[in-house]
Amino acid sequence: MKKIHEKLMQSMMERKKSLIDMESSRSLEKMTETELSRGDAMDVAGMNSEKEMNIAMRLRSSQEIKLIDKAVEKMRRGIYSICEKCEEPIEAKRLKAKPYVQYCLTCQEELEKSED
Repeated sequence: MKKIHEKLMQSMMERKKSLIDMESSRSLEKMTETELSRGDAMDVAGMNSEKEMNIAMRLRSSQEIKLIDKAVEKMRRGIYSICEKCEEPIEAKRLKAKPYVQYCLTCQEELEKSED
């Protein structure tokens, strides 16, 4: 189990680095975009739409980074892979797909149903 956790930790750290790198490149694009922001109404509308999309992507990236950090902390505390709702083990297959999940499949499905 320790080897599996090490692989999942490595996977999460790589994903976190990738998300941070994407955010850095978006920041550089935004600076360039600001310099070139002169244009007609269609250009401005297109840039506004792109800005909204970037904000949504940043929010998702930020949330994913927080989940990764939380999962890493849970590993350090020895409570990783335990569902936060029912406190049962989270399936290994689910953890391999998304190592920072907080809930087992059953509890996740219940949460999604209650959100509808």
